[in-house]
Amino acid sequence: MVLTSEQVWLEMREKLTGFFRRRVIDEHAVEDLVAETFLRVHEGLDSLREEERIEAWVFRVARNVLADHRRRGTGAELDEPELVASREPQKENFNEEVNSWLLGYLAQELPPDQREAVELADVQGLTHPAIAERLGLSLSATKSRVQRGRARLRELVGACCHVEFDKHQNVVGYRRRGASTCCVETSCGEAQSCDA
Repeated sequence: MVLTSEQVWLEMREKLTGFFRRRVIDEHAVEDLVAETFLRVHEGLDSLREEERIEAWVFRVARNVLADHRRRGTGAELDEPELVASREPQKENFNEEVNSWLLGYLAQELPPDQREAVELADVQGLTHPAIAERLGLSLSATKSRVQRGRARLRELVGACCHVEFDKHQNVVGYRRRGASTCCVETSCGEAQSCDA
């Protein structure tokens, strides 16, 4: 089945609007960023090979749009946790915040072989067979690298913060362990509890 831009728009518009609202103050800028994201999605949709990973690909495009927006210095971003909390409905989760920690750990803390495997699987959305082919590994070696990398990331985040999940594995709360600062930088204020 070939996806159309309209199908992607219907499926992803609300998710992307929420993604940008948590990061940008100006509502007009949010609308512009969503539109720019879909323009890029529309232009690149023909090059997408794995339709089942459309959401991961669209969010990768959105992160690039946001990075370009920040580089241009157009508009204020949400830096204050109170603003983020006040704009999000209670049912929202903290997946994006925790993902930002994971990306930091991925870049700085994992051995290169695990980093590459996890990045290909979880950031670029490739399947294990595609990763195995790209890295010249057996399928079992590829799965092992991805699993070891993911386990190491869980270990690093767990040493920093206590993370709570709902039944769908969405992050619904987190709090620092001791004097750790890993989660403070991205979301929680010094004296603020991170629990939902």
